Amino acid sequence: QMSKKIYLCTNNFYTLLGIVSEANLAGAKWVGKGARLSSSGTAWISADGTRQYRPPTVKKKSGRYQANFESRSGNTGPWENNEHLDIQ
Repeated sequence: QMSKKIYLCTNNFYTLLGIVSEANLAGAKWVGKGARLSSSGTAWISADGTRQYRPPTVKKKSGRYQANFESRSGNTGPWENNEHLDIQ
C-alpha cells in the first residue's frame, strides 16, 4: 500500500509527495505488464506506447528529486501530460 503522503491527481502540474520505493511501484503499475525500457535507457514505456514512467532523478532546473508519470493520446509523438512526484 502507498503512503498517505501520495495523492491521486490529474492536473499536469500538480506535485505529489512520496518515497522512491513507492514511486517505483506506482511507476510499474502506471506502465503495466509488457513495458519496455526506452531507447535512452532512462524510462519505462507501456506496451501500447501511451504511458511512460521516468524514475526519480534530481532535476537540473529545480534541484528537486522527482519521478515523472507521462501520457499521450497516441503511441508516438510528444508526451502530452506529465505528472510529477517529489521525493522527500
